[in-house]
Amino acid sequence: MFSPSKPVCLIVSGNAKTAALLKQIVQPYQQPWIARTIEDALDALGCRPATVIAENIEHSQRMIEFLKTVRARCPDAKRLLLTEACNLALVVSALHSGAVDHLVYQPLEERELVPLLLRPVPAPSTTVSRSV
Repeated sequence: MFSPSKPVCLIVSGNAKTAALLKQIVQPYQQPWIARTIEDALDALGCRPATVIAENIEHSQRMIEFLKTVRARCPDAKRLLLTEACNLALVVSALHSGAVDHLVYQPLEERELVPLLLRPVPAPSTTVSRSV
């Protein structure tokens, strides 16, 4: 089994130019793995990615469902959605469902993405109850 020396970043993008740019930005920090389709990305979740960057390939709810699956199968992974600012309905759905940790708007800028790659995944909030 392949064991990368750096944490894996799963990049889900059907656009070769965007995938190449993301790979270039990610490579110094994490090991990029590229999936061109949601189906390929689902197969790649076995690599236990530290980060998933999903470009909104189809401008649909399907990508949100994929990111919910990532949350369930890889709860420690950071989930970033790369989308256009004009796609308001999808952005609201993604945020309300808890499917994404961060939104990254196109055009993609390295100065916005790198801090997200370096930021640790926050621990889930826990509730402490005490007997009285």
